[in-house]
Amino acid sequence: MQLLTFQPFQKLDLCFGVVIKGRALSFTALQQVVGTDYYHLNSIHNYLKGLPASRTIAAELIKKADTISFKKIPSQEFFELNAVRILPAIPQPPLLIDFGLSRQHIRDAALTMIKYEVKWPFNKILQGIVKAVDLKTKNKVNFKY
Repeated sequence: MQLLTFQPFQKLDLCFGVVIKGRALSFTALQQVVGTDYYHLNSIHNYLKGLPASRTIAAELIKKADTISFKKIPSQEFFELNAVRILPAIPQPPLLIDFGLSRQHIRDAALTMIKYEVKWPFNKILQGIVKAVDLKTKNKVNFKY
């Protein structure tokens, strides 16, 4: 499943969707045809907040649309990839993190993500990283899952 945020050249709206058979299709159009309205597929931000459930929902929606052979979807809802402006995966990301290789840098980056995160599913992983990085013992990182 190849997700993308795009803007058709002839429209002002930004679309969050998927590439199907080399063409872009918004989840909005896909949901209208299938008769669903999943909040997690309205934008990339909602999709990320809803992980991992949103990935399952998206895959099931695409599978359901495939069973109707996409015939019910109006052709004007499909866009050739050269007819859209493909946008960054996450427009205006809330935080950019550079993970260096030093133990201190990894720990500081994890603390920063915990401080600024907005209920991401990674919180427990990050707390584990902070606990695992032993700053007292040189070159020791003790990851336990």
